Amino acid sequence: MTGALISQVALRRARNLALKGRAHDPVRAKLALAAIRRLHALTAEIKAMEIDIAAAVELRLHQHLMAIPGVGPLVAAKILGETHDARHFRSAAAFAAHAGTAPVPASTGNTHRHRSARGGNRQLNHALFTIAMVQARWPPKHGPTSPGNGPRARPAPRPADA
Repeated sequence: MTGALISQVALRRARNLALKGRAHDPVRAKLALAAIRRLHALTAEIKAMEIDIAAAVELRLHQHLMAIPGVGPLVAAKILGETHDARHFRSAAAFAAHAGTAPVPASTGNTHRHRSARGGNRQLNHALFTIAMVQARWPPKHGPTSPGNGPRARPAPRPADA
């Protein structure tokens, strides 16, 4: 769900407004209440499906995928549903081409450059994009990722001249 009706508080407020407006415009109030009931039903169905998906991912023993920062049950299910297993691809480049994340040459004359691929599996591309955005937003918890991020080494002290 998106927009203003994403929280239960907002749904209750919308329901109360629809009930108050019943006297002035009964048809509009009836439509609003029906939409709110559908939203409640969809919310419950979404929660149940998320639980089922998480259990299915757990049963398939894909914990290596769930250990990646930014990969939750829904993203893992999307990746597994679209590829079954990334090890089925002959190389990382083949997987990137399938996902639509491999750069495509767009060179003209002496200018050598690349652009983003327009093709590929857009659902898989979106799942990988979600992972990248989560990883970019939150720094890693376990130490530096590059030598520039860690503590600086101090030069060894020079022996004193006697």
